[in-house]
Amino acid sequence: MKVPSWILPVCVIAACAAPRPTTQPPAPTASIFRYIDIAPYGRVELGAPFGADSLVTQISDSVVELPRQTFGGTDRITIHLTPDRKVYAMSFLYLQGTSYDAMVESYTEDLGPPTRMNHGVYWDDRRTRFMIIVHRVEAAEVVASRMIDLVLAHP
Repeated sequence: MKVPSWILPVCVIAACAAPRPTTQPPAPTASIFRYIDIAPYGRVELGAPFGADSLVTQISDSVVELPRQTFGGTDRITIHLTPDRKVYAMSFLYLQGTSYDAMVESYTEDLGPPTRMNHGVYWDDRRTRFMIIVHRVEAAEVVASRMIDLVLAHP
């Protein structure tokens, strides 16, 4: 089943929204990862300057998009930048067929129990928030995630 074209903006808006925890946040058992390695771009890291401008599509002054399907089961990756071009967030939209439950289970093994919110879960440490969001549209499940530098996103 083809996912409607309006679902990406909905997922991005939902991923940007402040989560409303339904339980007290547990302390993660490990530090939350802050980067992805993508060939041929190299490392894209929260808090670091973004230097691969020639390889991306400019969405706005503060948002760029990597070419589709360039990293670990993702369909799209958008990079959110501060005015001085530092990475403050990365949003991931996963390929159709990605299982939200399996993804949460996999990250829970590394990061400990997540905090539940509407349409998803998240983990926090002092510097980073990692969220996994799910939207169910008819029979389809659309899975997205977001890594956020808590210091740069909320100066």
